[in-house]
Amino acid sequence: MKRLPIDIPVPDDLTPEQEAAVRQRATEAAVLELWQADKLSIREAARALGIGYYHFLDLLAERGIPVVRDGPDADAVKQAENILRDQGEPCQ
Repeated sequence: MKRLPIDIPVPDDLTPEQEAAVRQRATEAAVLELWQADKLSIREAARALGIGYYHFLDLLAERGIPVVRDGPDADAVKQAENILRDQGEPCQ
């Protein structure tokens, strides 16, 4: 995986803490974009941000981004329901 340097113009009077916050938010935005474009897995995205798997899931929740990007395969669900029904299991 390669690194992408990003140059962001900022005011000269930012404190080091503000610069760090801007850098962190920009990195998060880029990683979230890559994850949503299906270019990174959850684990890869978490690693890129230096956080754990579950922390990345929390970040998605904080941003209102759903973890599941595609709904279930309707044909697979129907097939599973038929198998369960054939075995006498109730389907809801």
